[in-house]
Amino acid sequence: MASCTQIENAIQAYIDGELTVAERVILEDHISTCENCRALVKKQKALNALFFETFAPTRLHHDLSARVMAGLPEMDHIHSPQYVPTWTEREEQKTRPRFWVWVPLFVPVFLFFIAVAIYAYWPSRAATDQKPAVGMVTYKKGTVYYEAADMDAVSARLGKTIAKDVTISTADDGNAVLSLAGPSHIKMAENTRIHIFSDRRIAVDRGKAWLSVSKSDRYFRVDTPTGAVTVFGTTFEVRVEENKTTVTVSEGRVQLESKEDASFVVLEKDDQGALVLGENQITKINVDSRQWLAWADSLEPNPNVLEYMQENIKPLPSTLLRAERVFKVDLAGQPISHIVVEWLPTLSTSDHVGYFIYVSDERSRDISTTRATHRTKWPCLHR
Repeated sequence: MASCTQIENAIQAYIDGELTVAERVILEDHISTCENCRALVKKQKALNALFFETFAPTRLHHDLSARVMAGLPEMDHIHSPQYVPTWTEREEQKTRPRFWVWVPLFVPVFLFFIAVAIYAYWPSRAATDQKPAVGMVTYKKGTVYYEAADMDAVSARLGKTIAKDVTISTADDGNAVLSLAGPSHIKMAENTRIHIFSDRRIAVDRGKAWLSVSKSDRYFRVDTPTGAVTVFGTTFEVRVEENKTTVTVSEGRVQLESKEDASFVVLEKDDQGALVLGENQITKINVDSRQWLAWADSLEPNPNVLEYMQENIKPLPSTLLRAERVFKVDLAGQPISHIVVEWLPTLSTSDHVGYFIYVSDERSRDISTTRATHRTKWPCLHR
């Protein structure tokens, strides 16, 4: 059965009546079932008619065969049979070398597009302004901007390396996932602005961010215009709306602290805390965290970019080990006269221990006095 390419090459010969009976039957059988080739035959016939009408005034109206033959020398007639190739063989001879003729032209074009694709999606290796790399953009949708102190905002592409002290923001149509060393993941909703201080400290200036924080001996800090969130390893969401900060916990435990009066509240699974500028207390309610954080389910890091980041970007070294611990004691309405805190420090004189003790009621109001008594089992230096 003839292919469309073979039929296309034989259409003009078909119109001119140059095909053999068998070749004409094959072609007509093909176009009876192939709409594209049938339309091409019709188009070619119309084109031939147009040429015929266009060149009619200059057409030769008498036969020159006699004059041509009269000018030719006499030749002996050769009656030996000659082999005439079939139409299929002629078409194979025509089409066989054509592909290889175009190969030298297609190869450079193909390699160019491959190079462009690799450059567009290959993660960047160097952080802006040679600052230590702390993470990478592992998911991007819509408009996402990357901004540093010494540069204007630019489009943040997938695989963009995140340096210290940069700001990343999403537009009305933008979403992003920022993966920090650890790894910790930050999923950004639309119209969200986040400043990255390090791999364990960020600031949510506005919008909505879902966070999954890796466990570490260093706490993870999230600053907002009205408060701060401290955590060692958990999954939660931070929403910043004008003068209000709302924190919803899906897993683990976090501490939400006010910047005005140092009051704080501990949030666990399905707890939601709200902090409003100018109010003296942090409200705490129970919610369905799974439904509340469902918007982030569709935002997932690109596995190839995430693998590259984990192999090449490691957590920053820390010379200061910081830890915060919250103890919640239910007094069942019984009054207390004092609190005793005991600890066992090291005997090395080079190790200094700094601490603050806050005592709050169930509404996170500070009820500690100006004088605190402490007792140690071993002498220690403290500040």
